[in-house]
Amino acid sequence: MLPQKSTKQAINDPATLIRQQLKADLVVAMRARQRVAVATLRATLSAIDQAEAVEVDPHFVPVSGITRDVARKLLTEADIAAILQREMDDLTAAIADYQRLTNEKKIAELQEAQEVLHKYLVREEE
Repeated sequence: MLPQKSTKQAINDPATLIRQQLKADLVVAMRARQRVAVATLRATLSAIDQAEAVEVDPHFVPVSGITRDVARKLLTEADIAAILQREMDDLTAAIADYQRLTNEKKIAELQEAQEVLHKYLVREEE
């Protein structure tokens, strides 16, 4: 079982720094109206959020007025790198599909999305 996030998670935690950089870059891309970068960064942040979700006990019965908040999973730098790589692999597979269909416009868009993610993968390797 993965450790849970504490409310005082270290600010210098590499996983937290990557997430903060993704969010900061999302704001910049939104202001610059970079449609592909915005979509790519949102999808990547969503994938990270999904990976942090804890499984819900199927026997849990919600009670009106009582909150049963659960701390999210704490992802490591390696976990986030794996998510980034999975997103990159999905883009590569989509490019191959569109190459078979000879859809150059969509290929260029997907390659642009790869460029957005590539800088985070390079940072992970350093």
